[in-house]
Amino acid sequence: MRALVAATLLAAAPISLAAASPIEILTAPPAGDTPEVKIEATQFATPEVRVKAGSAVKWVNVDGATHNVHFRRGPAKGDPKAQGRTLNEGDAYVVKFAEAGTYEYIDTLHSTMKGKIIVE
Repeated sequence: MRALVAATLLAAAPISLAAASPIEILTAPPAGDTPEVKIEATQFATPEVRVKAGSAVKWVNVDGATHNVHFRRGPAKGDPKAQGRTLNEGDAYVVKFAEAGTYEYIDTLHSTMKGKIIVE
């Protein structure tokens, strides 16, 4: 009888098993100092950036070609938000990092372009 009651309560209780995403896509950088990675000459101008957990990084495409940022290794690997939108010249992309770790990324349109964010 106790097992039946416990099973009924568990079935009725709202349980969220989804883990929180280690990254959040922002529409604008938060106030304060936000490191910026320029995309130019088919490369990430600053290929390695260190930030504290809870900080954001902004990518700006100043190149004539389209680019993107896709997290391939680290805490965001496999996350639905891991691949950013295509950035045309002048576009920006801002990501807030909630979890410590090394976030390695590439530009899937130009796979030789690589970088990493180290979140402490």
